[in-house]
Amino acid sequence: MRSGVGFRLLIARCLDARGCAIVLILARQDTQEKFVSRHVINGRNGMRLTIGMACYDDFEGVFGTVENLLSQISLPAFDAELLVVDNHPDSADGKSTAHYIRNLERFGARYIPMPEPVGTSPARDRVFHEARGEIVLCVDSHVSITRPGIEALLEYYRKNPGPHLVTGVLLSYDRGTYWTHFDPVWRGGMWGIWGTDPRGQCESAPPFEVPGQGLGLFACPKQFWPGFNPLARGFGGEEIYIHRKMAARGGRGFCLPALRFVHRFRDQSTPTPYRNDWKDRIRNYLLEFAEMGWDTEPIRRHFVDEIKAITAPEYDALAQTAFQEWAAYIGAEPSGATLSTPTTTARPGGCGCRGNPEQVRYSTLADWLAFERNNAGEITRHLAAIEEGLKGMTTVAHYGAAPPVAALALAQSPRLYLAVADNADWWPQARAVATGQMQLAKASPERVSLPTTEAVIVDLRKFPRPAADTPEALWRLLNAHQSARRIIVVGAELGAQGNVEPPPRAAIRQFTRAHSEWFVLRYDMDYPGLVILSSIEAERPKLPPRTAQVLTFARAVTQHLASGARRASPELVAARLDACAVCPSRVVEGDNQRCAVCGCYLAKGIMGLGGKAEWLDQDCPLGKWPSPAQFPNGGEAP
Repeated sequence: MRSGVGFRLLIARCLDARGCAIVLILARQDTQEKFVSRHVINGRNGMRLTIGMACYDDFEGVFGTVENLLSQISLPAFDAELLVVDNHPDSADGKSTAHYIRNLERFGARYIPMPEPVGTSPARDRVFHEARGEIVLCVDSHVSITRPGIEALLEYYRKNPGPHLVTGVLLSYDRGTYWTHFDPVWRGGMWGIWGTDPRGQCESAPPFEVPGQGLGLFACPKQFWPGFNPLARGFGGEEIYIHRKMAARGGRGFCLPALRFVHRFRDQSTPTPYRNDWKDRIRNYLLEFAEMGWDTEPIRRHFVDEIKAITAPEYDALAQTAFQEWAAYIGAEPSGATLSTPTTTARPGGCGCRGNPEQVRYSTLADWLAFERNNAGEITRHLAAIEEGLKGMTTVAHYGAAPPVAALALAQSPRLYLAVADNADWWPQARAVATGQMQLAKASPERVSLPTTEAVIVDLRKFPRPAADTPEALWRLLNAHQSARRIIVVGAELGAQGNVEPPPRAAIRQFTRAHSEWFVLRYDMDYPGLVILSSIEAERPKLPPRTAQVLTFARAVTQHLASGARRASPELVAARLDACAVCPSRVVEGDNQRCAVCGCYLAKGIMGLGGKAEWLDQDCPLGKWPSPAQFPNGGEAP
């Protein structure tokens, strides 16, 4: 030990209330950093964080990732452990990895050999199974992370201890590009393509929900980990699926901008040390879709018709085997409870969850709703918000009615439920268990106008393509129900593609501008998209305290003057105000529009200074405004 560095170590062994052996380690270094690390040897684990990785013949990657980590943090100081699950421990790389990690045991590292089963899903699941930490940060064995990112992750879960799947921001090698999420698009043999949300640009930005992300780095409380499909093997297929599985269990997926990382991608010209076979990946997707009750047709279309990875007969044989495997697994699964609803197995090309459509299969509304929740598919992530939007509404009009939203609406016990649907094979089941007055119009939803109700649901997924691809149909329905209290729009494409505004967003923007009593309560772009509009005054967003408004305004004016008081072009101002028109933080006061986050005037302003949207140097505090660089002359007024 170097002279001048004070270091004292005390190890005390005692028993907790349950008789479990505990080791308490207290240390003090010259940095005056104090910590207490609590490890239970036999019994409940009290560790805060597990940083785990699954590897396969990647000693160099493990070495680089671990050394980068240990150079920045002390594992005991973070009440953390390091865990490596080796999916090929008998190889030369595996033996080198075992030797290296076992030499780090005194720092809090553990090595778990796992020769079988081989695959990214089982190996990552083993990380969670073996973890002793309350929070599990799972990373690839060739990832660089930073101390501030880990600190931000722990702080996030301190404030948000629920079932949240947290991912980070992936940086390019030159740090010039970043990716915040996966968009649920089929391309190149994967379900998911890299996407960039401007809210991820700043490390200090608040977390925001994402539909998915590459799994080079992700975190979840161990107690809430939903697990990958237990039959998945080989490489790939977990992205998007795991976020939606989390949502199906009542969880949410967030990007934490402060959690930034760099991932070493393999040279595509060199073979992978592990098996990377199309059939493994397709089988994984089939198993996952069967598990979740989703339509498998997108898998066939992509792998057979689009990229031609396998032939149609090969796909059919693979699908039949995968579904037989899943059916056998479900049948063999032990259960300590008697099911009150029948179980079914999905079929290739369809979810297979409904059986005979005209059959009344559930004796109670609760049983029917439970079944629909478990088989909701992509809409699962929005069910809680839809349920909240329907609370207290005694009359409901539902355009494009279909389960599970229909079951959810009826579960709120409205005295009147009006539905429009061109396919309503679920209606006998609804009539058998629901209370109150119910009426069904069998027609295409864009062709019918229902009477005025307190709540209106518009499911654009059930609208025919011409109507869904233009703003007119939604605009007409919104105007027809302007006397309602809440309007819920489901299945809307809400994210702008370049400078092209999606039709649903255009209709909602026009409606909120034409009817100032209406405002956006929720605007969720995650597919399949959800917007909740309200005219209830008590729900209108409020401005921040006046003192905060004054300080924010003073800072904005100072910044504006320091930048030369440059004005934004009319095109940029219009684009900014368009984004504000569908934002839940927009406040309308007479002719003035203001932001509930910062309190600033968006246009006109006071003292002839103009509004925030009219100043070129300003930006939206939520990162929702387009970049001035997308506009002529950098967005500056001539």
